[in-house]
Amino acid sequence: MAKVQFFSGKGCRECNNTGYLGRIGIFEIFRKNSDIEKIILSGSLSEYAIQEIAVKQGMITMIQDGLIKAIKGITSPEEVFEAAG
Repeated sequence: MAKVQFFSGKGCRECNNTGYLGRIGIFEIFRKNSDIEKIILSGSLSEYAIQEIAVKQGMITMIQDGLIKAIKGITSPEEVFEAAG
């Protein structure tokens, strides 16, 4: 298994010593299909069960999207978890 290295910004005058400049979004996109629509309209499952089904169908959660960006060095894990609350 490959080791993953995370980075944190050190800060400078340009970023007001925060280590970050600008903003980048982390997203969770839920694609509705006819199966999911039937489940939602039935009212028989909780939002957690619906999310579990969506993830099984390939949805990337907000945390996953943020961690992918952290692995790429775009942000840090700390910022991801702070934003995802």
